[in-house]
Amino acid sequence: MLPERSGKTIQMFGYQVMGANTNPGAEGQPGTGITPTTATNKTAVLQYFDYMSFSDLLIETAIDPIVENSAGEMGYRAALTVNSLTSSAFEAANTASTEIDLVDNEFFTASIARQAVMSLRGQNAKPKADGMFYGKQNQLALAA
Repeated sequence: MLPERSGKTIQMFGYQVMGANTNPGAEGQPGTGITPTTATNKTAVLQYFDYMSFSDLLIETAIDPIVENSAGEMGYRAALTVNSLTSSAFEAANTASTEIDLVDNEFFTASIARQAVMSLRGQNAKPKADGMFYGKQNQLALAA
């Protein structure tokens, strides 16, 4: 849900990924404190819409329930729009990705999926909340 009366820019907050601690501590010393670094992403809220017009003659003479069928097609178009916009924003914002090209007649196997996941883990990529990584259709391109 969008917050009411808050303008057309939304801010999303998160944290920068911390690297590994590779310096051992001295016995009895508390070490150096860590300051979390926040990451802020801003996006503009935009509206996408379409409409169709039907004359009463068209509705009366169409061989199918044209208004209902067109509503279904418009719903599918809306879903494609959301999917395309979300994918584009995700691809523009990702910081870690891996692509594995499959040669002709090579099948996508569990071994290839594990290779992609290990590549992302090697880049310290954070998975989604369910432990999985995002993927891209039609090619193996996983991203965090």
